[in-house]
Amino acid sequence: TPIKLQEFFNGLANEYAPATLQKVKNILKPAFQKAVDNNMLKKNPMAGVELPKQVKPLIHALSENEITRLCEAAKEYRLYSAIVLVLQTGLRIGELLALTWKDFKPSKRMLYINKTLIQVKDEQGSTIKQIQHSTKTDSSNRTIPLNAGAMSILSDHMLDAGEMLTSEKLIFSTKSGNPYDYGNFNRTLASICKKAGIQRITAHSLRH
Repeated sequence: TPIKLQEFFNGLANEYAPATLQKVKNILKPAFQKAVDNNMLKKNPMAGVELPKQVKPLIHALSENEITRLCEAAKEYRLYSAIVLVLQTGLRIGELLALTWKDFKPSKRMLYINKTLIQVKDEQGSTIKQIQHSTKTDSSNRTIPLNAGAMSILSDHMLDAGEMLTSEKLIFSTKSGNPYDYGNFNRTLASICKKAGIQRITAHSLRH
């Protein structure tokens, strides 16, 4: 019934983003319409269902002083270069962690964004990381001109890469060369924030 479906969507709103709710609605509405067309239902129960309005939490943007303290505290961590690059370019975490060395063009001072790292669960509930050769939206496929700070951090990181420096290798990876886990990235960032004496933020907050 419409009431049960509305309760279902209200429950989803507590755990999932608006875009996810819209995808669920886009699947269910035509599915129920097919049932109507086949005389299994008299009318589509999705017709009166509205997606719950969700208030996005305010994102804490770092001040210049906080950025300085964060970068200083991050120098001892493997993610130092990644954190600085996001601050300089506004990359999404999925875009950042999907970067390979062929995406960096030092001679042109450019970074090509054309893929993203996604995380999905398998049937056992384990997290699987995959490189998806498309970004969040079509307009997210872009070329980013690199300022002096971004060029410097990438050039230094390139020198440190050693045998990992091949065109298909990830620019930022674990010691074993595997993609970073979103959760581990944010936990490390939280530790750096604590060390820097600033409010805890996520990788998404770095974009701002």
